[in-house]
Amino acid sequence: MQGVLTASLLHKKYPGITITESHPKALLYLLGIAGAQRDADAVTMADLTRHFASDTDSVAQHERDALLGAFTAFAGRERRQAWKNLFDEEKETVIPFDYPVAYWMPWDRVE
Repeated sequence: MQGVLTASLLHKKYPGITITESHPKALLYLLGIAGAQRDADAVTMADLTRHFASDTDSVAQHERDALLGAFTAFAGRERRQAWKNLFDEEKETVIPFDYPVAYWMPWDRVE
């Protein structure tokens, strides 16, 4: 609930802000960084150098996931090629808040 309230307050203060749901572990699998040979929990910052510059290879998993969430928001805002707002596919949704909903993922990897 805290995330929904924070998003609502941010949208009121900055109406043009991009707010998107993210799922960091699913993102790691869709990007091909995690997979059958490497669990998402084992992914470190060193594994993300294709997407991020970092001065450390060691961060806590929640810090890595926060960065992945920011990456998701950036990709959605920039309309990165092959990324898709999965919320557009939803039918008969109920939205209990007053800001646009998005769930951006790199959908070109899904078969």
